[in-house]
Amino acid sequence: MDAKLVLITGVCLAPICCAQGLDEAVAPATFVRPPANASPKLQPSPKLPSLRPTPAPAAARPAQPVGAPLPSLTRGPKQPPQPVAPAPPRLLVPRALPPTQTDHGTDDALARAFDVEGLSLAMTPRPANDGVVFVSDAAVRLASAESAVLAPELAQTLAEVEELAGRATAIGDLNDVIERCRAPGRSDKYKVRHSRLAKAASWAFNRRGEVRSDRGEEHAAYEDFDQAIKIDPANAAALHNRGCTLAAYGRHDAALVDFGRAITLGHDPAVAYANRGELLLSIGRLNQAEADFTEALKAEPDRVACLAGRASALQGQGRVAEAVRDLNQAIAIDPQCAESYAGRGALYAAAGYFEQAIADFDAALLHDAECVAAYKSFAWLLATCHDADFRDPTKAVECARRALRLGDAGDPMLLDAAAAAHAAAGDFAQAVKLQQQASLVASPQLREEFDKRHELYRAGKTYTQSD
Repeated sequence: MDAKLVLITGVCLAPICCAQGLDEAVAPATFVRPPANASPKLQPSPKLPSLRPTPAPAAARPAQPVGAPLPSLTRGPKQPPQPVAPAPPRLLVPRALPPTQTDHGTDDALARAFDVEGLSLAMTPRPANDGVVFVSDAAVRLASAESAVLAPELAQTLAEVEELAGRATAIGDLNDVIERCRAPGRSDKYKVRHSRLAKAASWAFNRRGEVRSDRGEEHAAYEDFDQAIKIDPANAAALHNRGCTLAAYGRHDAALVDFGRAITLGHDPAVAYANRGELLLSIGRLNQAEADFTEALKAEPDRVACLAGRASALQGQGRVAEAVRDLNQAIAIDPQCAESYAGRGALYAAAGYFEQAIADFDAALLHDAECVAAYKSFAWLLATCHDADFRDPTKAVECARRALRLGDAGDPMLLDAAAAAHAAAGDFAQAVKLQQQASLVASPQLREEFDKRHELYRAGKTYTQSD
C-alpha cells in the first residue's frame, strides 16, 4: 500500500552542489554485465538502447534506490508457520480508514471477557531460515508445568489451545484458537486462565490479521490487529502490524506512535526501525529517517533496503557523496537489484556524470525491464540534460510512456518527467496537460516549480536544466 517523498524520487536531476569528496564517491565504476542466465527474473522484454557504448554493467544492488518507489512496509516477525509468507501493505496510497465496523461484536465481547489488566505478553520471536520470523515454540506452549497446579478442566483447555496454535495455518484454524480461548466467567478461579488464554487469543488475532492483510483485506486486518492490542497492550508484533496498516492509510501520527511502542517493547529492530524510517522518509522528516535506517543497519548491516532508504534521506539533505557510498555498498551486497542501479544513476546524473548515469539506467533495465525508477529518471535525463549530446526526445517520450504504464500514474515526479519529455518532442499540448496533472498532486514545495514549467510549455518552450 504507497506516498512519495518529493525530494528523493531520482527524477529531479538538477545539478547539486556536491560535498567535498563526491568525485571519489561517484567516480566511474567498472560495470560487469552478469550472464544472461544469472537469474530467472532477468529475462527482460525489449528495452531502450543506451545512448552511448557502455562498459559492462557493474555489480551492486541497494534495496530501495534513491528515486525508486517507497518500499513496502514489512510485517516482520511472523508467528506459527503458515503456507505462504505474507505480503506487507505499502505506504504509497493514503486512504481514509473507515469507521470501525460493528459486525464483530463477538470479538469485542471476547476482549471484555479476558482479564488483561497489567498483562505483559509480548511474544518471543525466532528467525527462520527463509528470513520470516515465527513465534517460538516456548511462546506458544501454554500448557506448561504450571498446568499441574491448575484445575483439570483448565489444564485440558490450555493443552487444546496449545495444540491448535501449534498447527494453525489458515484463518479457520485461528478462528478455532480464538473460540477455544473464550472465558466462561470472571471469577477469581479463572484469573490465571484468563490471562494465559488472553496471550493465546492476542496472538491468534494478530496472526489472523496478517493472513487477512496478505489477502488484501486491510480493513479486517486492521480490526484484528486492534483487537489483539486491546487484549494484550504489550503485543509488539500487533503494534507493529497496526502501524503498517495505519501508515498505508495515511494515519501517519498514529502509525509513528505504534512503531515507537513496538520498538520499545523489543520488536525486531531491523524491521521496526526500517519501516518507521520509510514512513518518516515519505513525510519529509529526513534527519529522523536517516537515524532510523542507521539503527536498522546496526541490527542487520547487509539490509539493502535500509542502505537505499538512508541514501534517499542523505540525498534529500544534499549529502550526495554519502548517498552514493550507501548505494555502492548496497550494489556490492546485491548486484541484481534494478532499483539500486536506478537510484545511483539518478545521483550520477545529478552530479553531471551522464555516461555513468546512462550505464546505471541500462544496468537497471537489464535486470528488470519494468523498472519504473529507471524509466522515469532516464526520461528526465534524455529530455532535459543541458548537454545536447545526451538529449533524445523520442526515447525520452518512450521511457515516460513505459513508466506511466508500469508505475503510479499519480506520481507527481513521474508526471513532471513525462511532461518534459513531450515538450522536448514538440508535443506541447500533451506537455501542458501532464504538467497540470503534476501540479494538482504535487506538494506545496514542488508546486511553484511545476507551475513555472507549465507556463514554459504553454508558451511553446522546452525545459532544459542549466549547467
